[in-house]
Amino acid sequence: LAYKSASPATKKLILNGYEIIGRYMANGTLIFRDMRKVDSFQKMNAVIRESISNGLPNVVFIDAIFNVEMNDKFDANRSENIARAKLLKKIADDFGIPVITSAEVQKEKQECDIKEPLGKNAIMESGKFGYNAAYIITAFPIRFSDWNNNDIERVPIILNIAKNKRSKGKGFRYHWFNRTSGLIEAMRYEEAIEVKESYNIR
Repeated sequence: LAYKSASPATKKLILNGYEIIGRYMANGTLIFRDMRKVDSFQKMNAVIRESISNGLPNVVFIDAIFNVEMNDKFDANRSENIARAKLLKKIADDFGIPVITSAEVQKEKQECDIKEPLGKNAIMESGKFGYNAAYIITAFPIRFSDWNNNDIERVPIILNIAKNKRSKGKGFRYHWFNRTSGLIEAMRYEEAIEVKESYNIR
């Protein structure tokens, strides 16, 4: 649906993106695995080990870390999340590769307008996850009602480098989320000033 209603320029961007992904998959550079089949850290380790044995340089992307099953039973969600964070770090340490994953924002912050960028404490998956991470980037719409309004094609969002162990680079930037293309676009300086003032961002 998004593709059908997109402008010719946006359609070209989407098609180019699929073409690049398809080319990387065809030559074995990029490997996709269904989370329903690779649903545990044990299976994930097996996939990574296999790709490394085939001589591929690795970086691992995990969509929604909270969907990865844990073999042990836990009395509380916090204990489970701490164990999950440790296993995630173990992958990076054991294989010497970067691991990038998406995480969930705390429930009480999901449907709220924000007045300042979300920090690492907004992550639901426990403080251990935030402690282990080298980088944390949060992305969130400034006004939740805009995000829910499908008639608004471009929604202002904030991208915030909430943690950066590797350098001193931190801070946030205003961007547009283009609902039609699914792309994040940089705001011009004048647009960012207008958004900051109209939404009263600290």
